Amino acid sequence: YNSAAYIAETVASVLAQDDQTYLATGATTTEDLQALAPLVTDTTRARLKDADPDLDADVAAWFDPDCALPRLSLIGPVSARTRGKPIASRKPYFTEMLAYLRTLVAERRQHPGDPERDVLTRLIQGDGKNNSQDGGELLTAEELLHNCIFLLNAGHETTTNLIGNALVLLQEHPAALAQLQQGLNDTRHQPDAQELLLTRAVDEVLRMESSNQLGNRRATRAVAVGGVDLPAGTLVTLCMGAANRDPAVFDAPDQPNLLRDPNRHLAFGLGVHQCAGLSLARLEGRIALGRFLQRFGGYQLSAPPVRGMRARFRGFASAPFQV
Repeated sequence: YNSAAYIAETVASVLAQDDQTYLATGATTTEDLQALAPLVTDTTRARLKDADPDLDADVAAWFDPDCALPRLSLIGPVSARTRGKPIASRKPYFTEMLAYLRTLVAERRQHPGDPERDVLTRLIQGDGKNNSQDGGELLTAEELLHNCIFLLNAGHETTTNLIGNALVLLQEHPAALAQLQQGLNDTRHQPDAQELLLTRAVDEVLRMESSNQLGNRRATRAVAVGGVDLPAGTLVTLCMGAANRDPAVFDAPDQPNLLRDPNRHLAFGLGVHQCAGLSLARLEGRIALGRFLQRFGGYQLSAPPVRGMRARFRGFASAPFQV
């Protein structure tokens, strides 16, 4: 796995795997997320503090994947410099990133961190219950790099799109925006209630504007779905965006209900294919959205937002606001 295209191919192959049991999805725990919350808050505050409220600004620039999001801190400070570049021109960055990860892994093997706080150390050492000392298996060198790449890449664009989608959606539905702002004001001295309010709002945004619209599965046995026969082994593309607006599941599916509960959306997938970073995505989403509305409660679109025009990932190439 020394080719420059390895990282791009790996990300695609990992996300398309039917059996992802070798992905260390338990590498982030509730304790990890609690420790990351101050970093998420500080990062968001810094980005918003830099914004001049007298100028037009594109919200995508503030929450760009290139900024030091907590996901990077789980493994190490990687600078993502490939956004918007053609595949051919990205190869030097892929090579550089792969070399960086190998160096970082070697350093962590020599000088392990606290496995309760350092995800890379936990990936190297195992979870203590399924490692070589107990007769289990540790990740191979290739699987370890797979997991590093997966953690670094899987949520970058989707979390950025979540925040942009939320702010545009609220502009398109001013009653929902007013309701959320009133709720934030009413719960300003009740952190638990405010967290629940923002979590439900984030989940409703994910339902209506899922950052990831499509998923891939393989039929493990012959089955009929909607009157269509699918032989065993059939590759199927699922549309989460359509499922999330199923009127048989959601009342008034085309209208935002920021207090919707339960909200059985599929933006994070389900079962063994459920998103490994769903808790971190919710954490980032609610902190970014809450802090933005607290600082720029009167924000307005200054020009029509421009969609990214991609089938799988739903977001905006540009979303200019007057703040």
